[in-house]
Amino acid sequence: MMSPAVSDWGPHGGSEAGPTGGRLVVAEGSSGVVRHHARRARWVLSGVLLLVGVGGCRDGEPGDPGSAEVPDATGSMSTALSASAPTVVAEHQAEDAQLRVQILELERVGANVLRLHFAFVNDSPANEVVEFGAAFAPEAGDADSVAGVHLVDVPRQKKYFVLRETSGQPLCSRDLVPLAPGDRVELWATFPAPSQEAEAIMVVIPTVRPFEAIPIT
Repeated sequence: MMSPAVSDWGPHGGSEAGPTGGRLVVAEGSSGVVRHHARRARWVLSGVLLLVGVGGCRDGEPGDPGSAEVPDATGSMSTALSASAPTVVAEHQAEDAQLRVQILELERVGANVLRLHFAFVNDSPANEVVEFGAAFAPEAGDADSVAGVHLVDVPRQKKYFVLRETSGQPLCSRDLVPLAPGDRVELWATFPAPSQEAEAIMVVIPTVRPFEAIPIT
């Protein structure tokens, strides 16, 4: 049985996930030497069946995400987003590799869905490619995806996890390919929308320190 896509979070209750293994691999292309940067992810992904609807953020009433359009997760990750030059809202360097993460936009798409646009940039000065594996996906079946990304509404003590199709596939960028030095790829992930009162929210991406107070447009 799949867990809800929204969970309470706070000092006296809620469901804080236990640790799970995640690994970001940086491979030196010329010699085949691989450096493993092991890291324990602190959050576990939960999902929701879209045929049933998205759970409300405050009162648990079902919504209708069917009117919200999402990019094709199996297609090109870059072309799934706007062709215009993106505005970088915030960016952090990853802790374990030459990887830079940029937040581009966090927008409401329909009444019950929030979509995050972000990008990965390989800043390696050497001939090193970034292979994602399970670094951004805490469940084995979600490898090479960004299913481990989630949102935290600190004032209201809520966590929002990536939505899932009825098949169990996460509604986010999947089938990530190794990122060559100097390359940049734009990605996306969808979540249940928080209440209209929430004008900004924390974005949590594994291996990167949290992005505080990203505005919701």
